[in-house]
Amino acid sequence: MRYEYGKVKGWEEWFAERQPPSHLREVLKKMNDLRVRSNKAEPVRTKTTVTFNIPPEQITPEVERLLKPNSGRHVRIVPTDPTNTQAHLVADNTVVAKGRIEHVTHEVPEFKGQDALEVCREYQQELEGLVRECEARFGA
Repeated sequence: MRYEYGKVKGWEEWFAERQPPSHLREVLKKMNDLRVRSNKAEPVRTKTTVTFNIPPEQITPEVERLLKPNSGRHVRIVPTDPTNTQAHLVADNTVVAKGRIEHVTHEVPEFKGQDALEVCREYQQELEGLVRECEARFGA
Protein backbone atom coordinates (compact mmCIF):
# COMPACT_ATOMS: atom_id res chain seq x y z
CA MET A 1 0.00 0.00 0.00
CA ARG A 2 2.81 2.38 0.77
CA TYR A 3 3.99 2.08 -2.84
CA GLU A 4 0.56 3.08 -4.18
CA TYR A 5 -0.64 5.50 -1.50
CA GLY A 6 2.47 6.69 0.34
CA LYS A 7 2.48 10.07 -1.41
CA VAL A 8 -1.28 10.63 -1.01
CA LYS A 9 -2.01 13.36 1.52
CA GLY A 10 -3.03 11.90 4.86
CA TRP A 11 -2.15 8.29 4.04
CA GLU A 12 0.93 8.00 6.28
CA GLU A 13 -1.00 9.38 9.26
CA TRP A 14 -3.95 7.07 8.56
CA PHE A 15 -1.68 4.04 8.21
CA ALA A 16 0.23 4.88 11.41
CA GLU A 17 -3.09 4.79 13.30
CA ARG A 18 -3.83 1.28 12.04
CA GLN A 19 -1.80 -0.63 14.63
CA PRO A 20 -3.03 -4.23 14.80
CA PRO A 21 -3.58 -5.97 18.15
CA SER A 22 -0.55 -7.78 19.58
CA HIS A 23 -1.67 -11.28 18.51
CA LEU A 24 -2.13 -10.06 14.93
CA ARG A 25 1.21 -8.20 14.95
CA GLU A 26 2.85 -11.54 15.73
CA VAL A 27 1.01 -13.22 12.81
CA LEU A 28 2.00 -10.39 10.46
CA LYS A 29 5.64 -10.59 11.53
CA LYS A 30 5.79 -14.36 11.09
CA MET A 31 4.08 -14.16 7.70
CA ASN A 32 6.58 -11.55 6.59
CA ASP A 33 9.43 -13.76 7.81
CA LEU A 34 7.96 -16.64 5.78
CA ARG A 35 7.66 -14.43 2.70
CA VAL A 36 11.25 -13.25 2.99
CA ARG A 37 12.53 -16.79 3.57
CA SER A 38 10.61 -18.12 0.56
CA ASN A 39 11.83 -15.29 -1.69
CA LYS A 40 15.43 -15.10 -0.53
CA ALA A 41 16.46 -18.48 0.87
CA GLU A 42 14.28 -21.53 0.28
CA PRO A 43 10.74 -22.64 -0.53
CA VAL A 44 8.31 -22.95 2.35
CA ARG A 45 7.88 -26.60 3.24
CA THR A 46 5.08 -27.88 5.41
CA LYS A 47 4.90 -30.80 7.78
CA THR A 48 1.75 -32.67 6.78
CA THR A 49 -0.22 -34.70 9.28
CA VAL A 50 -3.08 -36.92 8.14
CA THR A 51 -5.72 -38.53 10.33
CA PHE A 52 -6.60 -41.69 8.42
CA ASN A 53 -9.39 -43.96 9.62
CA ILE A 54 -8.95 -47.61 8.69
CA PRO A 55 -11.99 -49.81 9.38
CA PRO A 56 -11.25 -52.70 11.78
CA GLU A 57 -11.85 -55.31 9.08
CA GLN A 58 -9.04 -53.73 7.01
CA ILE A 59 -6.45 -53.98 9.80
CA THR A 60 -4.33 -57.01 9.14
CA PRO A 61 -1.08 -58.02 10.86
CA GLU A 62 0.78 -56.55 7.86
CA VAL A 63 -1.02 -53.20 8.27
CA GLU A 64 -0.21 -53.20 11.98
CA ARG A 65 3.48 -53.80 11.21
CA LEU A 66 3.53 -51.03 8.60
CA LEU A 67 1.99 -48.50 10.98
CA LYS A 68 4.35 -49.16 13.88
CA PRO A 69 6.90 -46.39 14.45
CA ASN A 70 10.33 -47.20 13.06
CA SER A 71 9.01 -50.08 10.97
CA GLY A 72 11.52 -49.13 8.29
CA ARG A 73 8.81 -49.16 5.63
CA HIS A 74 7.18 -46.24 3.91
CA VAL A 75 3.49 -46.03 3.20
CA ARG A 76 1.49 -43.58 1.14
CA ILE A 77 -2.09 -42.48 1.51
CA VAL A 78 -3.53 -42.18 -2.00
CA PRO A 79 -6.92 -40.47 -2.39
CA THR A 80 -9.31 -42.40 -4.61
CA ASP A 81 -12.29 -40.06 -4.96
CA PRO A 82 -12.79 -36.46 -6.11
CA THR A 83 -13.40 -35.21 -2.56
CA ASN A 84 -10.08 -36.64 -1.33
CA THR A 85 -11.78 -38.39 1.57
CA GLN A 86 -11.64 -42.04 0.48
CA ALA A 87 -8.12 -43.39 0.12
CA HIS A 88 -5.86 -46.40 -0.12
CA LEU A 89 -2.97 -47.14 2.18
CA VAL A 90 -0.21 -48.19 -0.21
CA ALA A 91 3.09 -49.94 0.54
CA ASP A 92 5.51 -51.05 -2.18
CA ASN A 93 2.92 -50.05 -4.82
CA THR A 94 0.38 -52.44 -3.30
CA VAL A 95 -2.90 -51.43 -1.66
CA VAL A 96 -2.75 -52.87 1.85
CA ALA A 97 -5.88 -51.18 3.26
CA LYS A 98 -8.71 -48.87 2.32
CA GLY A 99 -9.90 -46.09 4.59
CA ARG A 100 -11.09 -42.54 5.03
CA ILE A 101 -9.07 -39.35 5.35
CA GLU A 102 -10.61 -37.57 8.33
CA HIS A 103 -8.33 -34.54 8.60
CA VAL A 104 -5.20 -33.08 7.04
CA THR A 105 -3.01 -30.41 8.63
CA HIS A 106 -0.10 -28.56 7.04
CA GLU A 107 2.23 -26.94 9.55
CA VAL A 108 5.19 -24.59 9.17
CA PRO A 109 7.78 -23.98 11.91
CA GLU A 110 6.67 -20.37 12.37
CA PHE A 111 3.15 -21.50 13.35
CA LYS A 112 3.63 -24.69 15.36
CA GLY A 113 0.40 -26.48 16.16
CA GLN A 114 -1.60 -24.44 13.64
CA ASP A 115 -2.81 -25.38 10.18
CA ALA A 116 -1.04 -23.18 7.63
CA LEU A 117 -4.23 -22.86 5.59
CA GLU A 118 -6.12 -21.39 8.56
CA VAL A 119 -3.25 -19.02 9.35
CA CYS A 120 -3.25 -17.84 5.72
CA ARG A 121 -7.02 -17.28 5.81
CA GLU A 122 -6.72 -15.13 8.92
CA TYR A 123 -3.85 -13.19 7.35
CA GLN A 124 -5.77 -12.64 4.12
CA GLN A 125 -8.92 -11.48 5.93
CA GLU A 126 -6.98 -8.93 7.93
CA LEU A 127 -5.19 -7.59 4.86
CA GLU A 128 -8.41 -7.47 2.82
CA GLY A 129 -10.09 -5.39 5.52
CA LEU A 130 -7.20 -2.96 5.64
CA VAL A 131 -7.05 -2.65 1.83
CA ARG A 132 -10.83 -2.08 1.59
CA GLU A 133 -10.65 0.64 4.21
CA CYS A 134 -7.68 2.25 2.44
CA GLU A 135 -9.34 2.17 -0.96
CA ALA A 136 -12.58 3.58 0.43
CA ARG A 137 -10.71 6.47 2.02
CA PHE A 138 -8.01 7.20 -0.58
CA GLY A 139 -9.51 5.83 -3.81
CA ALA A 140 -8.95 2.58 -5.67
